[in-house]
Amino acid sequence: MGPVAAVSAGGYHTCVVGTNGQLVCFGENHDGECEVPTDLGPVHAMSAGMCRTCATGADGRLFCFGETPRGQCHVPSDLGPIRDVSMGGGHTCAVTAGGRLVCFGLNNYGQCATPRDLGMTVATSVGKYHSCVLSADGRLVCFGDNFEGQCNVPSDLYSFLAMSTGLRHTCAVAMDGQLVCFGENYQGQCNVPSDLGVRAELLLVLLSTQRGLKTRACVGAAAGMKPCLLRSVLLIGLAAQAGAGSRSLEHLQQAQELSAAGQQHAAVASVRQALRLEPSSGEAHHLLGQLLASLGDLAAARQSFAEVTRLNPTSAGAWANLGYIQSLDGRRPSDVEKSYQTALRLEPEHLNSIKGLAELKQAQSDYAGAEKLLLEALRKAKAAKAAPAPSLYLSLASLYEDLGKDEKAAKAYKAALKLDASIGLAHLGLGRLQHKHGKLRASEKSYRKAIEFVPEECERFDIYKWLGIFLAARGANEEATKVLTRAVQLRREAGRLTSSLIMNLPDEALYLETRRKEAASFADACRVPALRKLPLALAAVRSLESDEAWLVPFLLESVAVFGLSQNRLGTASSFGSVWFIGFRRVMETAHAHSSRLASERPVTFVMGSGLGEQCFFAAALGMSCVGYDVLCNSTVSQARRIVSEHQLEQLSIRHLCGSAVESEGLEEAAAVFLNDYSFEQPLHEQLELHLARNLRPGAIVASFSPWNHETGFAVVATVEVETSWGDVPVEIRLKKEICRGPGLSHKVSRTMGSKCCSGEEATDSGQDGRNERVHAASYREEVIKDENAQGISISALSKRPSVKESREFTIKLKKTLEQSRLGIDVDLTDGVGVVVEQVNQGLVKDWNQAHPDMAVQRGDRLIKVNGVASNAGEMTEVCKTHDELEITVSRK
Repeated sequence: MGPVAAVSAGGYHTCVVGTNGQLVCFGENHDGECEVPTDLGPVHAMSAGMCRTCATGADGRLFCFGETPRGQCHVPSDLGPIRDVSMGGGHTCAVTAGGRLVCFGLNNYGQCATPRDLGMTVATSVGKYHSCVLSADGRLVCFGDNFEGQCNVPSDLYSFLAMSTGLRHTCAVAMDGQLVCFGENYQGQCNVPSDLGVRAELLLVLLSTQRGLKTRACVGAAAGMKPCLLRSVLLIGLAAQAGAGSRSLEHLQQAQELSAAGQQHAAVASVRQALRLEPSSGEAHHLLGQLLASLGDLAAARQSFAEVTRLNPTSAGAWANLGYIQSLDGRRPSDVEKSYQTALRLEPEHLNSIKGLAELKQAQSDYAGAEKLLLEALRKAKAAKAAPAPSLYLSLASLYEDLGKDEKAAKAYKAALKLDASIGLAHLGLGRLQHKHGKLRASEKSYRKAIEFVPEECERFDIYKWLGIFLAARGANEEATKVLTRAVQLRREAGRLTSSLIMNLPDEALYLETRRKEAASFADACRVPALRKLPLALAAVRSLESDEAWLVPFLLESVAVFGLSQNRLGTASSFGSVWFIGFRRVMETAHAHSSRLASERPVTFVMGSGLGEQCFFAAALGMSCVGYDVLCNSTVSQARRIVSEHQLEQLSIRHLCGSAVESEGLEEAAAVFLNDYSFEQPLHEQLELHLARNLRPGAIVASFSPWNHETGFAVVATVEVETSWGDVPVEIRLKKEICRGPGLSHKVSRTMGSKCCSGEEATDSGQDGRNERVHAASYREEVIKDENAQGISISALSKRPSVKESREFTIKLKKTLEQSRLGIDVDLTDGVGVVVEQVNQGLVKDWNQAHPDMAVQRGDRLIKVNGVASNAGEMTEVCKTHDELEITVSRK
C-alpha cells in the first residue's frame, strides 16, 4: 500500500493509513473489525479498539465497524463531521469539527458523561473506563473511573500539548515539554524517568492501547509546537537510552502477543527473558504473575505479585492484586485480609480492595461484616456527592442473593442499573431473580438486555437457552428457534459441550472421561455377535447431543409438553442420565434379590426412557426392554430410527410414546427402571400405585426418588450410580409376596416411617433344607417360629387359646439426624391396630437394647401413637411425620 502515515493497534488487529489516505486493517477479523467499508474513501482520523475500529472519511463522517455489544459502534445520527476519535474498553469518544466532545457506549463509571463546561475541544483519548479531552486553550480534563487517580490532572500544570490514556493511568505533555503521568502505578507506568529529555526537532509518540503499540511522529519547533491530536500517547524523547530497557520492552510485547494467541508457556519464557534484562521491572513481574495464574501455578503467581509490592510498596493496586491471588491460592484469610487492608490504608476508597475484602468476609460467613463494608463504601460516596461505583451494588446484590434476601438483591441490581443502564451483569442478576419468582416476561426483558451487554456471561449462565424457552412458552417459536440455535453455536465456539443445554454437567472433563469408560465397558459387554451393533447404536444416541437439528426441536417440544411448571429443562436429560456402568451395577444388585431376573430374557421397563439408551443397556445384559417417553417426536421417533437403522428389532427393544402411568404389560416385567429424578409428586404417586397394582411379586423397581406409598414394596438395597448430574443413590425395591391362609384376608406388609424393610420373602422350609419362594397364588400358610408356637400355621394359631394375659406398656422414641428410622415391618390388615411383623435396625431396636424388659417383639400391637388410636392408617402417618413418639404397645 506504499508509505504509511499513521498506525493504530487494537486488541488483536492493526490498522494503518497510507499517505494516500487509504485505510487498511489486518489481523483477527472474528467480529468484522478489519472489514473496512467500501464507501469510506480517504481517512482523516482512525482508532483501533479491542474488537472494533472507528475512522473518519474525507467528509468527516464517522464509521465504526466490528463487535458492538455495548453500543460503542452505535454512532449517533446527529454527530456530524469528526476531527478526532478514540476507542476504549467499551466506549468511544469523538471530537466534532465544531469542537464538541461526544461519547457513546458503556457508561458504567460515567466515562460517557461529558462535562458541560469543556468549551471547544481539539483531541480526545479514552482508557478502559475513563476519558480525557484536550481543550483548545490547552486544558486537560479527565472523567469516569477515578479509583486509581487516573483523572486527577496535576493542579500545578495549566496547559498541555498532548495526552494519552492507558487502562487505568494517564500521561500528558505539558507546554514546557514536561511529561507527567498519574493513576495506577503498580507496574511503574507512572514513574517517568528523570533523564528522559525532550528534543524539539522530533517527538516519537507511542500510542499505547490495551494490547499493542502504534507510532506516529509529530514535527515542530520547540517554541511553536502545536498539539498532536492523537490518542493513547506515551511520549518518549529520542534522547532516551535504548539499551536493555528497550530490549526488555520488546520481550514483554512479544509475551503479550503470545498470550493473546493462547501460547501461555511461550509467553512465560518471553517474560523471563525480559526479567533477565531488567530484573526490577514491575510490569514484567505483574505480567508473569498473570500468566502463571492462568496456567494454574498459583504459588509462583503469588510470588510474582509479592515482588510487585516490594518494588512498588505504595501502590494500592499492587496490594489488591496480591490479596486476590492469595485468595485464589488458598492462603490464610489473615494474609489475604492484610493485603487488602494495606491497599485500603494507601487508598481508602480503592474499589477492588473493598470488593475483595467484602468477598473474603462473605466466604467466612461474616455476612454482616461484608454488608457493613459495602454499605459504608456507598455511604462515603454519597457523602462526597460522587456517584458510587455500580460494582459495589453488584457485590451487595450477590451477598443478598447468597443470604436468600431476593428483594434486597433485586433493589441492589436496580440501583446499579439506575447509575448505568448498560451494566449487563446487573440485568443478568435481576433477570435470574425474576425468573426464580415466576416473573417470566420481566425476566425475558432483563435477559435480552444482558445478552446485549454481556453476551459471554449469558452463554455461561444458559441465558440464551432460557430466553429461547420463554419465547417458546408464549408461542414465538420462530424467534425461539433462532435464539436456541445461537445458544448451540456459542457453546461450540466456546469449546463447551452442547449437551449442557439440557443437562447439568458439574465437570465437563469428568463427564467426557466417564463417557470413555462407559464406551469401553459397554463394548466389552457386547462381545456376543448378536450384540455387536449395540455400541454403534449407543454412539448414534450420544452423537445427538451436538446435533443442532435435534437439540433445538427437543427443547421446543419439551416446553410444549412440560410447560414451565417444573425445572426439567435444566436438570433432566433425555439421554445419558445413567451410564452403563451404573445401570449394570443396579441390575446385578437386583438380580441377587429376585429370581424373576434369572429367567431367559426377562422383560425390563424403562419409564422416562428418552432416547432409549437404557434399553440398549438392558439388551446388552440379556434382557428384553420396553421404553416409555412422552416426547414423541424428538425422542421416541429418534430412538425408533436408531433401532431400525442398526437392525436391533430382534433384540426385543421397543420404544413407546405415552405416559408411564398408562403403561401396559407390567405383569410380565421382571424389573422397572424409573428415571424419576425430576418427576413431580402427583405423577410419582400415580406411578407408585400403578406399579403396585400391576407388578407381580418378585419384580424389582429401581428409582432415584423416595416413595410416598411403600405398600407392597420393600427397599432391599441402595446403589450409588454415576449420572450426568453427578453420583446419586438408586433405591432398589422388591414387590413383596402376599401370603394367604384359610379364612385370612390378604396381608400386605408396610414399612413404617422409613425405608427399613428387610426385604426377606416369606419362605417354607422343605425336607431338603432348601428355601422355596412363596408366591401370592400359592396360598401357602405362613409358618411362625417362636418360643411358644413352632411349626403352627396362622389358621391353627388363630384358634389356639391364649397362653398369656394381655399386657400394655409405653415406649418413647426421638428421631435424630443420625437415626430417623423406626425400623419395623408392620401389618395394617385389620385397619385398627398396627401389628409388628419384624424388628430391623432403627429406633425400635435401639429402644429394645436399652429397655430389655419392655422390648418390642414380633406379634406386638401398636394401639396408640401420640394419642391417636383405633386407626392404623392415622397412627402410621403420625409415626412418619412426628419427631417425638409415645407409643402404647399391647402384647398377649
